[in-house]
Amino acid sequence: STANSVTVNPLPTATATPTGATTFCQGNSVTINANTGTGLSYQWQDNGVSISGANSSSYLANSSGSYAVVVTDNNGCSQSSSSNTITVNQLPDNTIALTGLPTFCAGDSVILNATIGTGLTYQWQNNGTDISGATSPSYVSTSNGSYSVIILDNNGCSATSLSTLITVNQLPIASSTAGGSSTFCQGASVNLSANTGAGLSYQWQNSGINITGATSSNYNATASGNYSVVVTNSINCSAISNSTSVTVNPLPNVTLNAFNQVCDTIGLVTLSGGNPVGGNFSGTSVNSNSFNTNIGVGVYPITYTYTDVNGCSLSAQQNLTVVNCSEASLSEIGGGSFRIYPNPTYHSFVVEFSNEKLGKEFTLFDLSGRVVMKGILNSIPQTIQVEQLQSGTYYYKLNGTEINIKLIKQ
Repeated sequence: STANSVTVNPLPTATATPTGATTFCQGNSVTINANTGTGLSYQWQDNGVSISGANSSSYLANSSGSYAVVVTDNNGCSQSSSSNTITVNQLPDNTIALTGLPTFCAGDSVILNATIGTGLTYQWQNNGTDISGATSPSYVSTSNGSYSVIILDNNGCSATSLSTLITVNQLPIASSTAGGSSTFCQGASVNLSANTGAGLSYQWQNSGINITGATSSNYNATASGNYSVVVTNSINCSAISNSTSVTVNPLPNVTLNAFNQVCDTIGLVTLSGGNPVGGNFSGTSVNSNSFNTNIGVGVYPITYTYTDVNGCSLSAQQNLTVVNCSEASLSEIGGGSFRIYPNPTYHSFVVEFSNEKLGKEFTLFDLSGRVVMKGILNSIPQTIQVEQLQSGTYYYKLNGTEINIKLIKQ
């Protein structure tokens, strides 16, 4: 028979060599290079399954798997390389949750919360710049900015969250000014004024407690306390003003005792009976705390005003009655004469009368009609002691006659 020539072509060399680490984080990759040569073609495989379109001498692996390459030469002979195990670690989950609102007023804050997990570390950023010391799962933001967090896991993989925009609105200006002295007497007041501006609203407070209805830019303070005003702007941000201490001093307790009647013949009468002592009297015919009875018979309102150490004043008023006590002439009654003097008197008065009145009975009455003394005219003249009687007005009645004389006991 004729001899047949058989040619056995050698298999091509097939190698697959990674150019970098075969374990890396999601988002990275490694290039695997096959051996090259004339007439060679390639088919890359992952876990023994051909990768569609992967026919070059290199393959960029970016997912986990067991990668090999089948090398085919011009003779149609193929050889598969050994496999390279590629491990791609997932990035840590990274989202930001807010405890609070992303827009708030200066002085407030919002808490930014990152995903929590075992072995995770954190670095917070504002506008892409690391915040010193901000390495906890949560961050308290008090200022404007675009906040994000970088989370690193045990595999050395890190992920940066989406940015969260924080807006901090400015507070309004809040000031309070007293329109006068903040220390005054009961019955007076001081006007407190807040700063004004478009879109501002107001709430006045006393010692930190809202005053009902006090919502204008001014407040009239009439009571002691520490007053401030909360000013709120159109974006609902509020600030509280400085505190104004208001002291209201009480008025003194002033009284004036009732005056005894005085005779028109006395002249100057020193006024007294005001409490507390040290005040001043005023009124018609009053000068330097004395009343001049020369003004004549009548009823005169007298005012007593006392001012205390705080400059607070209060007044009390009583009427002073001036009566007719003149001794111009003897009374001619029934053909005889009759008079009593001194009138007014302190201790006693003298009765002068004609002989026909001798032996007659007299009676002394007070203003209520009560009999305070009885006696007989048994001497000419006759002295009657009245120092035991209280100061006031009395009437001397000579029984059986028309004689009825008003007496003043001082």
